[in-house]
Amino acid sequence: MTDVILDTDADLLGAWNAVAGQTAAFADVLALGARDFLAVASAVSLRIQIAQDGTITTTPGTVTGDLKRVHGSAALLAAVGVNGAIRTSTDAGATYTVRTAAASYSGTFSGVNVRNAYVVVAGAAGMVQRSVNAGAIFNQINPDNGYTGDFTDIAGDGAGALIFVGTGGEVQTSADDGATLIKRALPGNYAGTLRAVAMTPAGFAVAVGDNGAIFTSSDRGATWAVKSAAGGFTGSFYGVAAVGRSVVAVGAGAQIQTSTDGGETFTARLAGGGAAPRCAPSRSTRTSTAWRWATAARSSARSGSRVRSRASPSRPVSSA
Repeated sequence: MTDVILDTDADLLGAWNAVAGQTAAFADVLALGARDFLAVASAVSLRIQIAQDGTITTTPGTVTGDLKRVHGSAALLAAVGVNGAIRTSTDAGATYTVRTAAASYSGTFSGVNVRNAYVVVAGAAGMVQRSVNAGAIFNQINPDNGYTGDFTDIAGDGAGALIFVGTGGEVQTSADDGATLIKRALPGNYAGTLRAVAMTPAGFAVAVGDNGAIFTSSDRGATWAVKSAAGGFTGSFYGVAAVGRSVVAVGAGAQIQTSTDGGETFTARLAGGGAAPRCAPSRSTRTSTAWRWATAARSSARSGSRVRSRASPSRPVSSA
């Protein structure tokens, strides 16, 4: 048993790494509930449950593959990663079923969205695949306009609308759970890499990426407006979360920027020169303190659960 002091969500995620005995940072985390989370990494799935008194109980699941993203609910979740890895679970991550990607795909899946029995995944070389039977069978979907770049993320509104983003400033949308895709244009002919996208049930969306790029949409990605990062930030944003009209974007140099007006204005909350939250060190920028914090926020926004903003000090951590 280990006592930890948790001041921020980043601290909580860092503590999870230590609890799990991980030497590498988790790649993604899904909020199953207000006090119930599932984190994934290479051959690791860990459920983290937080009691009312602050006690953290961790329960490892049985999974294989180098996993990069996870999405869904306790009833059905899907995790994806390198070498075409697709894993599904119907018991909140306790056990997983290995799924076979269509077309013998062996690239990296970087995006996944689950709604009811629909599981949509996307990744390198313009690959999009879709299952209508909870992951039992996947079929390849052709992206619009013959796109062959790398899709980096998917966001959904929970009612069948999806937004796909990727390299070359690519944005494609779907109104039918990924059955058909439509290419969308960004203002200013942006050609950098979009790293992450978030969408609310109301259809408000935010996409972020390289060169401090921030774009917002109020119509489920059909049209976009360019927005300005605070402080002239020109680094890369790697994660974004949106709840209502509030936005959190995070990126290189422990950058955290927030907006409460639908992205019209942003405020830098934690910059590279600021005091970073106490957290376990990470391997790369993508798994940095800021990235892991935003991953929890993004997953929470997608599932409708609230991310715990502050934990009580000196609470015990126990493993199941």
